[in-house]
Amino acid sequence: MATSYHPRGRAEKRASGRWLSGFGLAFACAFVMACSDAASERPSSTGTSSGGSGGAATTTGNSATGGSTSGSGGGSGGSATTGSGTAGSSTTGGASGASGAGGATGGTAGSGGNGGAGGSSGGAGSGVDGGGGGKIDAGAESGPGDASFPPITECPNASVDRLQQWMASGEGVTVPPTGNTLVMDGGRYVSKIQFVGNEWHVMPVYLGNTFNAQADLSASSGFMLTYSSTSNMYVQVRPASHWDGGNQYATMIPSTGGVVKSQFFSFAKENWKSIFQDPGYPYETALKEARAFVFVGQTPNTIVFSGLRIDGYVPPCR
Repeated sequence: MATSYHPRGRAEKRASGRWLSGFGLAFACAFVMACSDAASERPSSTGTSSGGSGGAATTTGNSATGGSTSGSGGGSGGSATTGSGTAGSSTTGGASGASGAGGATGGTAGSGGNGGAGGSSGGAGSGVDGGGGGKIDAGAESGPGDASFPPITECPNASVDRLQQWMASGEGVTVPPTGNTLVMDGGRYVSKIQFVGNEWHVMPVYLGNTFNAQADLSASSGFMLTYSSTSNMYVQVRPASHWDGGNQYATMIPSTGGVVKSQFFSFAKENWKSIFQDPGYPYETALKEARAFVFVGQTPNTIVFSGLRIDGYVPPCR
């Protein structure tokens, strides 16, 4: 039997279908809106960083200034997932997030910590060093300078700190070969001498400004020498009663590499030894009867003396 479709019945079915479809669409839209509302009520992103031993610090981002941070110091701060704020009181601050305030300025370290690294769109946070600070520079160890001595007036004739006799002895090849080595340099006198070749060179500086004078240095603590040199040398303190020979008490005068420096040399007994054999007389005699400081050296050397101050002694002008 053939099935017949009544025109009214087909229209009613079509109307019923359209109603059901509209109802389903409305229900779906309502469900989507409800989900959207629920999503808008939640924070956009929440990250948790925990210190090594302190409480957890929670950072909420997505604002222009970043969320706030709470927490107390741990061993080291963790990394925030997103956003930024200030790290808890941890030793090392966490890294700031990709899109929070840390992206602009980087995280700020908590007390005693170090600032975290900046987010993907910002610079690193400023570090706070709770340690010992920068490297401390110790400074030059060249002994006291002229400021440790009272002012001195030069002699009317050529002198360096009132010492007038800086002599090239003629022992060993030197420039000049003999005579006084004082020359004018920049408005003041200095002593200039060159030791030439590998042999012993001898240059006495007479403390009383004449060969026959002597100075009592037994109460002196030492002398301050201002000089430049290109090689090591020695200075002997020679007494009047034991003038001749090379077996004298001496101390090393180190090379300055050609740079002018001031260095204090102590008269402490342990600093003075003979370069060769035992002097055969007490060290105290050398200080009591000091006739000259005798500079000696065995290697080529370019030397400029511009100061020699002796503690407790002022040379007489001649």
